[in-house]
Amino acid sequence: MRKIIITAGAATALALAAAGPASAYDVNTSGVGFVGKGEVQSKMGWNNGDVQKEANWKALKFTYTQPATQALSSDATQVGTQRGSQTATQSVTQAGTMKVTQEMIETLQCTKTNGSVDQRFRTGTRDGEKLGSRTGTRTGSRDGIRYGDRDGSRTGSRSGTLNGSLAGNVAFETRKGAQGTGQITGFNVTGKTGESFTPGAITWNSPSFGAYEFGTFVFGDYSWGASSFGEYTFGDAAFGATTWTTDDFVAAPGNNDPDGICKEGANNVVPGSVKQFITPGAITEGAITDGAITEGAIDSAPTVEGEITDGAITYGTTQAGSVVAGSPIVLSVNGKLL
Repeated sequence: MRKIIITAGAATALALAAAGPASAYDVNTSGVGFVGKGEVQSKMGWNNGDVQKEANWKALKFTYTQPATQALSSDATQVGTQRGSQTATQSVTQAGTMKVTQEMIETLQCTKTNGSVDQRFRTGTRDGEKLGSRTGTRTGSRDGIRYGDRDGSRTGSRSGTLNGSLAGNVAFETRKGAQGTGQITGFNVTGKTGESFTPGAITWNSPSFGAYEFGTFVFGDYSWGASSFGEYTFGDAAFGATTWTTDDFVAAPGNNDPDGICKEGANNVVPGSVKQFITPGAITEGAITDGAITEGAIDSAPTVEGEITDGAITYGTTQAGSVVAGSPIVLSVNGKLL
């Protein structure tokens, strides 16, 4: 393969061109090398005399196209949401009242003038109530949500084409003797000028993220189950007035005194001997009426974190890396593909 180098007069024009068939030039990816005279003559339709004319070779312009790639990157931010749940127990206290009934006995006792002791009695009942309370607990649960974001980045690449001109000078052979400067044998290409990159579409990789940074959970109200209580603890009963079954006192069993009841001032009663006393009897407990429930402190368990739902991704400004030239480099002369 012949070495081909581009002349100093070769100006550079940027143009995209597909690689053509193998050509007899040797130019590296930096735009340095040699282009043979014969290749130029063939493309320009010249003979040797034409290519040796200064006006012709000075009008030659060598351009090139070359594949290239470029790396890209950008920052990324993604929002996310996470569900959470929490259980709790709460102490509760409930007031209660219990209806009660108590039997009552009222007794009169006196000494008769005949020396005998007489007793008379009557029965009754009285109503009352007991106040009490009981403690218990209840369990509940609630749902919540929290929001967060995470930072990351993505990388990508795009293919494209480099276009530009090639600077150079005429390669010639010097004749021996005094006949002059010799014949042009080709063109020395000395490097790229006026290069530009025409990019294609970007292919992005999936973004890579760090861990989410979440705020605090925001919870709704607890949903409580039924309260579970222990037994009531009651205080002493408070009673109202006694309702007596009769206004009259009857003789105690075994007392058949025909002289009637014990009454102060009676002819058959020793003065000052009349005594009256009431004896409470058995208490019968009735129904309990549940009262108001007083809620106590809530003991919340640790939050159980649920799944994270990824939200929208926001990308930052695209950062472009260096353009990396590939191969092959494809040359043209005055727009004709070599």
